[in-house]
Amino acid sequence: MAKLKKAAIKFALTFTAGAIAGILLGSAAISTIASLRLDSLYEKIALLEKTIQEKNAKLESLEKAINSRNLVLTDIELILTFDQDKTDDMDKIAIEKTIKEKYLVFLGDEVRNIDADVITLIADNRILKINNKEFILNVEKLVLTEVLKLWIRVREVI
Repeated sequence: MAKLKKAAIKFALTFTAGAIAGILLGSAAISTIASLRLDSLYEKIALLEKTIQEKNAKLESLEKAINSRNLVLTDIELILTFDQDKTDDMDKIAIEKTIKEKYLVFLGDEVRNIDADVITLIADNRILKINNKEFILNVEKLVLTEVLKLWIRVREVI
């Protein structure tokens, strides 16, 4: 009878320890999955906020220039090339947002009144600090028509 009682106690302890370990592992797995989902949603939110901000600035500047018949700057397009592939998506979004904010002043201006040298000087050799990281920007190419296109190389300072 004593052996049977010891076996029952061992079984109960083993079952309880297994149940607790299962609960802990399950909750850790669920929290990991939830945090990954939240991270992806934060990236989407940041991207959508940037898009809304750009559209609002573009709309305001175009409303100002709607009555002019001259060629006006209607959009800014950035083509960013990164030296490191390990750059985080949130950093890429923040860099693009910061650069576009610098050029929003020119939206709605007549193309003939915009100086291309000034445009390149705004971003060329600029150091951006984002999320405790430093990035150096170099303007490689510029096309100025109704749409301002800038090719910018981004290097992370280590």
